[in-house]
Amino acid sequence: MLFRNYLTVAFGAAFLFLIIGFSLYYVHLAHIQNLIIVHFLARHGADFLGDKKDALGMLTAGGIITIINMGLASALYNRRRFMAYYIGIITTLITLLILMTIIAIININ
Repeated sequence: MLFRNYLTVAFGAAFLFLIIGFSLYYVHLAHIQNLIIVHFLARHGADFLGDKKDALGMLTAGGIITIINMGLASALYNRRRFMAYYIGIITTLITLLILMTIIAIININ
């Protein structure tokens, strides 16, 4: 049971990162009516403009990925414990990267 707590912590952190991302989205980007800068290069400037729905789509995709991976890790836990832990860690890292992307989009705009 102790080992299963590691997966709980990993997926709990992943959901925490997503909740923080959704919160930042609604505080900083929900009121914007025009296009936002989604990708920015220092040399060339803004090279990808999008709607605020693009940022919301990243967060939604992260949530779907987290839910699917949580089911996979749960199914693999009794057979391949290492793979379940690996999925949990990778999911946490992916959601952390999504949170960092949302923070970067907020800072650029």
